[in-house]
Amino acid sequence: MGPRSSITPVDGDRPALITFTSGSTGIPKAAVRTHRFLQAQYGAVAASLDLTPGTLDLATLPIFVLANLASGVASMLPNVDMREPGSCDPAPIMDQIERHQVSSTAASPAFIERLADECIRASRPLVSLKKVFLGGAPVFPRVLERARKAFPNAAITTVYGSTEAEPMAELAFNSISEEDFAAMRNGRGLLVGAPVSSLQLRVIRDQWGKPIGRIKASEFAEMNVPAGHPGEIVISGEHVLPGYLHGEGESETKFDVDAVRWHRTGDLGYFDSRDRLWLLGRGNAKIEDRHGTLYSLSVECAAQQDPRIARAALV
Repeated sequence: MGPRSSITPVDGDRPALITFTSGSTGIPKAAVRTHRFLQAQYGAVAASLDLTPGTLDLATLPIFVLANLASGVASMLPNVDMREPGSCDPAPIMDQIERHQVSSTAASPAFIERLADECIRASRPLVSLKKVFLGGAPVFPRVLERARKAFPNAAITTVYGSTEAEPMAELAFNSISEEDFAAMRNGRGLLVGAPVSSLQLRVIRDQWGKPIGRIKASEFAEMNVPAGHPGEIVISGEHVLPGYLHGEGESETKFDVDAVRWHRTGDLGYFDSRDRLWLLGRGNAKIEDRHGTLYSLSVECAAQQDPRIARAALV
């Protein structure tokens, strides 16, 4: 990098990065991230991950490499093919972590489960890890339990987020009570914790698939559902993506409350009496009949706590 005077000034609303959504709600959309958005996202990620300059992080997700660069955290890339994290060979990763005394990582549950299983099988706990974050997919209790055994010195945290907003909520493993585990076993859904303070998160009446458009604050207030009632999860904030390239898909996923832009995550969930968020699954994955409604994560989370079941899906 040249002298500071040679850096070209750029307006905060100019595009800085284009990424693509996973396509879980349809055709993948191009997400345009501006300089201002990336700065806000960095602030939210740095606060959530408690990034400490001078430490070494095993970086498995691109967003966290950017945050590490901005925080003075060194990023080590796993010595495996990350296109299939659930089937990667954990041995070289364990060697990396032990040789270089890696102190943190943020990874998908598939990656962490693969790594933890080998640690437990080989009686080789990774004691240098002090912080482990899991996100990018539903994090079921079984994975957290195995991570606790494999990384005995680590604080383990789940992070709920999406392409459009990362992070949205977080949950420390040591804050999950036996009552919470029982609720997940009994089909209450998947606990993901308290929303982060850098955004607004609400649960509104489920109308997934129908555009909302522009509404007044009073109308929005009436759409909010009380604690314990399921509905759509919607978010707003500086690190919530306001739109997509050429406006593709915005009518389905965006709406405006007066002058404030909100994003529809496509997820269903509810708040409990402690203002913690529980996920029930995708809005387009629920099954309704004369007996009631089945939510995908309610079934899958309950089923995967049975040690005889390796994977479960509601179809």
